[in-house]
Amino acid sequence: MSKQQAGLYEPLPAAPRSYARPGGPSGYGAAVWPPPVPDRRGGRGKVMAAVAIGSLILMCTLLGGFLLLTGGGSSAHGGARYRLTAPERAGDFLRDAPVDRTFRADHLERLRRLGVRDAGSVTAGYASGPARSGMLMYSGLWGEVRDPERAVDGMFEAMAEDARERPVKQGTREEIEGSPVRVIPRGLNDAGAVMKCQAVQFTPADGGTGAGLPLSYCVWADHSTVGVVGAALGAGAGIAEAAEAAGELRAAARTPR
Repeated sequence: MSKQQAGLYEPLPAAPRSYARPGGPSGYGAAVWPPPVPDRRGGRGKVMAAVAIGSLILMCTLLGGFLLLTGGGSSAHGGARYRLTAPERAGDFLRDAPVDRTFRADHLERLRRLGVRDAGSVTAGYASGPARSGMLMYSGLWGEVRDPERAVDGMFEAMAEDARERPVKQGTREEIEGSPVRVIPRGLNDAGAVMKCQAVQFTPADGGTGAGLPLSYCVWADHSTVGVVGAALGAGAGIAEAAEAAGELRAAARTPR
């Protein structure tokens, strides 16, 4: 029986168009992101990887807009509160890019206008395999998340809107496949936790014969944390594998506050 048949994930309708990305296309410059995991596939592959990271950065600029952070103590939803770290290891993946825990001054000001206080963030990159060819790109925030599913849906809608308006970037075409699907990887069993994933294909816009870059974006949110993971796991890997990798990273990254 396949993982999909076993109930690992189920298709969901596309999120409603109700979340505007901050600042239009210039939103790409507003997020903090570490240097990408080194790409070892040559020039065209590096460009596609850079465009993929750019799309993930766009999603990350929305994180603060769905959080309302409060002081210490228990969550308003009655459960334990967590922060996010960048663990050295998550399953088969080892950290392969510098950890960044800083906010730009303009990003902090945007969060303050949204009512966010004492914001915490982390970003890192991971690689696996003998040639370190499997990649995970990860970014997250922690605080009090009032509506986890709304946060997840909003980030996927921002990505889809950008792909519709600017399908070609740096000679690379971004094609979103299907709709986000709800996934339930091992360990995603705390109350209110939501994770959804979506497949994206990056190909040369000029119709060249070079291999494309298949990628899966997974976004989780619970009442304490929101995380975005871009998973490039190689040929034959899909949403089920990306969800398991993202679930392992979430489990390793969440730490009680």
